[in-house]
Amino acid sequence: MSNSNLVNITIKSPNCNCPRNNNIQKITIHHMAGILSAQHCGELFANPERQGSSNYGIDSDGNVGLYVDEENRAWTSSSPSNDHQAVTIEISNDEYGGQWHVSDTAFNKLIDLCVDICQRNHIPELTWTGDASGSLTCHYFFANTNCPGDYLKSKMPEIANIVNAKLQGTYDDSKDYTENNTHQTTSTIENQYGFQYQVYTNHTWLPNVWNTQDYAGIRNSPIECVYVSSTEEHVYCQVHTLGNTWLPYVCDREDYAGIYGQVIDGIRIKTDRNDKDVLYRVSCCGEDYLSWVREDTDYAGIYGKPIDRLQIKYVSHEELANDSIEKPQDSCTKPELTTITDSLNITYKVFANKWLPEVCGFDKEDENNGYAGIKNIPITAVMIADNVHVKVHLKNENRWLPDVTGYDENDSNNGYAGIIGKQMDAIQVWSDNKEISYQVSTIEHGWYDEVYGTHHNDNDKEQGFAGLFGETIDRILCRYF
Repeated sequence: MSNSNLVNITIKSPNCNCPRNNNIQKITIHHMAGILSAQHCGELFANPERQGSSNYGIDSDGNVGLYVDEENRAWTSSSPSNDHQAVTIEISNDEYGGQWHVSDTAFNKLIDLCVDICQRNHIPELTWTGDASGSLTCHYFFANTNCPGDYLKSKMPEIANIVNAKLQGTYDDSKDYTENNTHQTTSTIENQYGFQYQVYTNHTWLPNVWNTQDYAGIRNSPIECVYVSSTEEHVYCQVHTLGNTWLPYVCDREDYAGIYGQVIDGIRIKTDRNDKDVLYRVSCCGEDYLSWVREDTDYAGIYGKPIDRLQIKYVSHEELANDSIEKPQDSCTKPELTTITDSLNITYKVFANKWLPEVCGFDKEDENNGYAGIKNIPITAVMIADNVHVKVHLKNENRWLPDVTGYDENDSNNGYAGIIGKQMDAIQVWSDNKEISYQVSTIEHGWYDEVYGTHHNDNDKEQGFAGLFGETIDRILCRYF
């Protein structure tokens, strides 16, 4: 298996599988989300700690870098299945943000490289279907990302059309190739509304699924995380981790439901819509599908049994009354989303393997909005809104960090208290103009009594801080009083 003779820079990355386990049948296009030379991109991929690579890279001047031989699978698209079949290409942008534009020189070189890849690997036609079934694919099919940016997304039909014309020897420079006349099937077009969802299993995000044209998952491969969105209104998804607890609801694709490395055995989905309801069902590993569940009248799954497949669809109230449709269980009153108007509430959030949704309650029994954190998952960062002071003590380093007053997960200096990845065993919270009470739970002990911000003190183990040195904090709640 050969590489392209268009290459003029070679920097090999150790981040790959040698050899790939499938024939080359696809091309997957990415953008660098920055203005990088082919040389610089290769130097980044050469770092084994980066855990990423691509087969090729193209910069704005048209230089082509080779980072992973075509006979090997690059780690590019969050999908081993795709990348074992695809030659992956990173393209430099010539602007930051916006449409993430790429230069005409880079675009033309991309066309040349795609033609070359297809000719050498006997790919007769580059098909753009708008999903993972085509031979031209994109990163956003397999992960919650905007890659390759809006500009290149809009160019995908044109790329396929130009490449195919050149493969067939019919390319005409005066012809408009922007029309999407590639292989988007009728069923694909008809299903591009309603629910779109995907799951994380076996260390990868699987392709998106629309409604019930397929299912999300792999038989006997436990699901860990779920993304759900809809073209019609907001969707809320909540999952239960095996042997643990219900995680907070997440809305649309603002985040995924679940925690990497933790298998789920229950799921709830609800919407804001009044004229239709969401129906969803799952199967557990080695078993058939369970019954359909409507909205959050119940959950789908069985505690203790890992879920391996998921299906979601809309159903009208008229269809629910039709005997030909499998009935979900009887409905009960749907809980209203909590609206916080109490001036005593504070908005806060924590990092526990990922940034969890913000909460503003003060209730140890309310897993959705009553506290921040997840039972038995160490918290390593905390942020509290309203310029509240937060100060944490690192468990394994036996030291207090400086207090912070910001509320920004991207600001490691003053946006949150803590160091991502380092467990904490004590916390102080106080305000310059209001009284605050707060409380923590540790993995070893559970919930401790409330303490008060007016007494904050590094050395007062009774009232100066919440927590106990040597015990890992997993949940926090706070409020004004």
